[in-house]
Amino acid sequence: MDLNWKLPDELQSCTPSSRDGVTAEEELSKRIQMCRAIRVAAKALGLASTVAVPTALVFLHRVLTVISLRSPSAEDLPCAVLFLAAKVESCPRRLSDFVHRFYNLPKIEQGHEPKRRAVMKLEREVITALGFEFTLEHPGSLLDQIVDELGLVDDIRVLTKGRSHELLEDYEVLPLGLQFEPREVAAAVLYMALYSVVGGQGVTQADDQRLLTALSVPAEVVAKFCARLQSLCQAARLPSRCLDFVAPPWLTAHPLAQPRWAPPPPPPPLPSPSLPPPPAP
Repeated sequence: MDLNWKLPDELQSCTPSSRDGVTAEEELSKRIQMCRAIRVAAKALGLASTVAVPTALVFLHRVLTVISLRSPSAEDLPCAVLFLAAKVESCPRRLSDFVHRFYNLPKIEQGHEPKRRAVMKLEREVITALGFEFTLEHPGSLLDQIVDELGLVDDIRVLTKGRSHELLEDYEVLPLGLQFEPREVAAAVLYMALYSVVGGQGVTQADDQRLLTALSVPAEVVAKFCARLQSLCQAARLPSRCLDFVAPPWLTAHPLAQPRWAPPPPPPPLPSPSLPPPPAP
C-alpha cells in the first residue's frame, strides 16, 4: 500500500486530537515531549546513532493523524513506535528493555507484563494506522549527498553539514514531515544552514538563484519551509538556530513565506452602490 502522507494545508489542523478538544498549542507541545522521550530512551537502549530514531519520529507524527492524544493508549505511543522502528531498521531490542527504559520499571520482567501487553497491542494499532508502510526516505541521508554534490570547500562543507543536522533535529520533533517531501526538507535545511554559515552579505539574487538551481527545489518551497519551521519553533518556544536565519528579501517577498498562523488580509471594501440616473423630465 502506497499512502500519501503529505497532507493539504486545510487538513493540517484537523487532527483526531483537535476533534477531541486538544488545542493546537497543547498538541504541538505533547508531540515534542513524546519525541524527546523517544530520543532519551533510544540513547539508553544504544539506538541513538541508528536510523531507528528518525524512523520512530516519523511513525509518531503519522500515527497522530489517526490516533488522538486523548486516547487511553496515547501515553504508550513513544514506546510502541520506537519498538517497531527498531525492528524495521534491523536493530531490535527486547520489549522488556523498552518497558524498563520508558517507564522506569525494575529489570525484573515479572512486573513488566501489563505494560508489555499494552505496548504489543498498541504496536498492532500503529502498524494498521501506518497502512503497513515502513520504508522511509530520511532527509538526513539526502542532505549529506546534496552537500557533497555542491562542491563546497572543506571548512564550509563541514560547518554546513553540522548546522544542517542541528536544524534537522528541530525539524524531526515537529509535524512538518506531513507537509514536505524529504528532498524538499533536505534542500531547505541546507539553504538555511549555508546562509547561517557564510552569512548573507554580498550574496546577490543571481548567486541565490544558482544555489536554488543546484538544490533542485523551487524557491517557493524553500520559502514556505523556512517560514513554517520558524513559525512552529516560535510557537513551541524551541531555542532553535533556525530563528537566527534571516531570509534574503527576494525569498521573503514570496507569498508562501508568510507564517501559517498569520491572519488573512482583510477583504477589500465593497464599492459604493451607484445611484440610478434621475428620470428624464
